[in-house]
Amino acid sequence: QTTTTTTTTPPPPPPQTTTFAAHKMRISSTLLLISLSGGQAFVPPNGFVRPVVKLQQAADGSTVSGPPYQGPQVKPLLDSIQSPDDMNRLDMKELKQLANELRWEVLESVSKTGGHLSSSLGVNELTVALHYVFDMPEDDIIWDVSHQCYPHKILTGRRGGMSTLRQKNGISGFCKRKESAYDSFGAGHSS
Repeated sequence: QTTTTTTTTPPPPPPQTTTFAAHKMRISSTLLLISLSGGQAFVPPNGFVRPVVKLQQAADGSTVSGPPYQGPQVKPLLDSIQSPDDMNRLDMKELKQLANELRWEVLESVSKTGGHLSSSLGVNELTVALHYVFDMPEDDIIWDVSHQCYPHKILTGRRGGMSTLRQKNGISGFCKRKESAYDSFGAGHSS
């Protein structure tokens, strides 16, 4: 006679909902407080609305409020890049430094002109890798959405024009074939 035993696993508990969730992301020795509100307006538990506070790590390990963080004052590797071909001489450590310098360049540019920040930051390291591995403009790079192209524009000789990004007579916020041989196609919000 065969006996069959079945066990049932209880379903997982429902996700907890909170009105306030904060995650700290370490950037260098600086902690940024990032508020996640699930698409809702951010309201702290006490109801007092205030801007997100940047916290800096003090020497003793505690955190103190400080002014908005500024990126590196000099960007020696990024300064040496006029086209993707200039990246061929870099080793892995230098490519990582280049990605960091590029990230801050995008942040600084978009903070002045406005633009599509998150999509560009999301492909920052990918852009460095693609331009290092492939031979642009011989090889084509097609972006998932065209407003991921800010790091690409900077690495393809348009860094000096980033101060005119999305401005009248300035460089486009999207890929634009008339603007550069490195833009394989012209597109708007999507490819």
